This record gives sequence, structure tokens and C-alpha cells, in this order.
Amino acid sequence: MTTPDFATHPHYSTPCPASTLTAALGKRRAKHAQQQYDQPMTLADLELEKAIDAGTITILDGAWGPKHLPIPLAVDWGLRLTDLVISNGAARGDITEDEARAAYVTIGRPKGSWAHLCDAAMLRDQHQRRVFVLSERPELFGLTTLWEVGYSLGDLSLGTGPEAFDVRTTAETAAEQTTAPFTPQQVEALEQYQATGDMPLRCGRAECAAAGNPPVLIPGAAALTCPVCGWTRSWVWKALVESEGSAL
Repeated sequence: MTTPDFATHPHYSTPCPASTLTAALGKRRAKHAQQQYDQPMTLADLELEKAIDAGTITILDGAWGPKHLPIPLAVDWGLRLTDLVISNGAARGDITEDEARAAYVTIGRPKGSWAHLCDAAMLRDQHQRRVFVLSERPELFGLTTLWEVGYSLGDLSLGTGPEAFDVRTTAETAAEQTTAPFTPQQVEALEQYQATGDMPLRCGRAECAAAGNPPVLIPGAAALTCPVCGWTRSWVWKALVESEGSAL
């Protein structure tokens, strides 16, 4: 299996000069940071250390946009994502179920057994394993630094949605989405699209999909809702609510 390249930002290949590191972190902190990396630090490593010092990191949620997360909460998210990668790898037969169960940190284990891992050291590990990667288009959200979910772990990649094709939800994609709550005008546009569009948005739950003709979602201010099972979808492509007749 070929590991997807989730570290395309130039900072990953650009060495961080000692003078830049010291200027950003201070002499003592810079020395400590250098000791945390087996290889010479890059500018990407510096961005991570700056986030650690700030106590927060801004990570792109593909549906909801940038989230400014405290380090422990970001690490919590990363641990759960990593377990999802492992779980999907087992489901696809890339690793055995026994190997997956042995590797899980959060799945099947009480939070008290792993909550202590939610710290800067684990975030650094997630950065080095490309669980979180620098976005190449932070300016789409008016930011200078933005991290995205890399959806990878060694030879495994998350096998759902676009990530199944080695493509992560990028800033470009997220910038084309809009999320609930929807305005009255957006709800009206969605109602028209659901009634007349070539590909109306349908229920995504397996139970409804199994019927062969999943129910068409009903637009509302809070979400689009399945009239059969109540499943909700909280985002749509902006094109569906910004111009008449736009296609998905």
C-alpha cells in the first residue's frame, strides 16, 4: 500500500534556522524543542511548537470550518481519529482485528485510561505522524496558520469519504461548504433544489440506503432531516444555496 502524501506544505521540507527558532521561542525553549525531534527541525515543527506555547491550535473541520481548540481537546480528537484509521484498516483487511484491538487507545477503553495522554507531547507525536498537517490555503479563512486532518497512520489511510481516494478534506473544499443554521433564503433555495434538482440530497444512513431509493432530505433551519429515520445533515455545498439551478 502506498502511503498518501499528506505533508505537501513547503514548511515540511524547509529547515528551521536556529536563529529563527530562538527568535520565536526564546533560547531555553528553543533548546528544549530541538530535543523533542530526532531530525533537524523544520518550519512546520516550529509552527507546531508555537501552537503548543499558545495553548491552542486551529484545526480545520471539513464541515464546520476552522476550530480553535485547546491542546488537550485537539489531542483527544487526534486520538479518536487515529483509532478510526486503525478500525477502517481492519475493516478493509489491511491489518487483523487482533492487531487493531491491541493498537486502539480510545475504542473500547474508558477515557480515564487515556485522558492523561492528551497533552503537548502527544500532539507533537500526532504532528510527526501526520495526523494533523499544515493547510496550504489558510488565507481562505482569513488565517495565517491552519492545520488540517491528515487521516493517515503509517501505511493506513482513512477509508471513508474522499479520503478513501487519498484526498483529504482541504481548505479549498471546506470553503465551498456552508453549514447550519441556514437562513430562510437558504432554506427556500434548498427546498426548491430538493424538489426540482437532478440529484436531491438523500439520507446517508445505511438503513435507508439499503432500500435502494433513500428518502430525500427535508430542509430546515437547523439541518436537512430524513423524514423516515430522522438522520440529519448539517452542511451543503454553497452552490446549492447561492445560485438557482446549481448542481451538487
